[in-house]
Amino acid sequence: MTIVLTVLSLTFVDPILKLMQTPASIFANARIFISTIFAGIFASMAFNLLSNIIRALGDSRTPLIFLVIGTVVNVVLELLFILVFHMGVAGAGWATVISQVVASLLCVVYIIRSIPLLHITRDDFKVSANELWQHFSTGMPMGFQLSIIAIGTMVMQAALNSLGTDSVAASTAASKVDQLCSLPMSSFGVTMATFAAQNFGAGKYGRIMEGVKKTLWLSGSFAVFAGALVIFFGKPIVTLIIGTADEHVIQLSQTYFNIIGSTYLLLSVLFIIRNTLQGLGRRVLPTLAGVGELTMRVFAALVMVKAFGYAGAVSAEPLAWLGSCAILIPSWIRAVRQLRNLQRSVEVVEGEPATTALPKKPCQQIPIRQ
Repeated sequence: MTIVLTVLSLTFVDPILKLMQTPASIFANARIFISTIFAGIFASMAFNLLSNIIRALGDSRTPLIFLVIGTVVNVVLELLFILVFHMGVAGAGWATVISQVVASLLCVVYIIRSIPLLHITRDDFKVSANELWQHFSTGMPMGFQLSIIAIGTMVMQAALNSLGTDSVAASTAASKVDQLCSLPMSSFGVTMATFAAQNFGAGKYGRIMEGVKKTLWLSGSFAVFAGALVIFFGKPIVTLIIGTADEHVIQLSQTYFNIIGSTYLLLSVLFIIRNTLQGLGRRVLPTLAGVGELTMRVFAALVMVKAFGYAGAVSAEPLAWLGSCAILIPSWIRAVRQLRNLQRSVEVVEGEPATTALPKKPCQQIPIRQ
């Protein structure tokens, strides 16, 4: 997949940028930056694969440490490449790729030294068709779902590009602050995917519902705090990023924060419910939720941008979250009923004396239906 994506993306860089209506004034720099990122797809793939395998074994702290180290390396290299070596946007791109390589190598070293379970031998390459299909049938729907979301983002970016360089600059700067706030909420969601899968496999269905409840409180509280933070302090932060040369760009960034920050709570719910359902083995619904996001982003690009301009473009994100939640929340309510029934079955089996007619072996796990 890495080879295929790298070749295709580098081959069609120009058509993609033209399709997204990239302004002519920034086209050359955009081409340099995105080509560098495409050339480094292998680094992104490596870190995502290795860090998620480590998380799946119950260690979420170590990948976080490596991610922080990679982020620090990224910042240091950007300052070095841009300010000292004067490499421009290419320097920013290479700093990103190199930092991902560093984080990936840290994962490799950690696995070699501390996780014998993950040491690969020659026999491990003898993979059966059934094993390949299990990974393919689980991974492709999730990948397809993320691809749908990415397509929606590209559609929205194209509409944003049509509004001019000020809108692009405002969104680029504001989105950096937005990413810092949304990453913790995304991490809560990733945690719930692993938590739900582990407890479902162990037959501890009640813990799944309790975990979702507590994580919603934690993530929701952070969402309210982060929303208030970007609304009241986002503008000064953007000013530090781009300077005070263009007041119009700064005002547009405040519009971004007002719309996005006030809807963080919806995003936190989306992350938790979507990842929990994936952890329970529901492969179709998260994909349908991705279709919901795509539909709402296309609606915003075709309707909201024409009606409200930049504010309409920014509203695409909350509308996408709303479209996804409209599909996921009813499904989660049905899943809760099924989990409660499974939990009651386990309690009945564990609570009866051994002399009863009930089977002595643990209750058979019943997959939650799509």
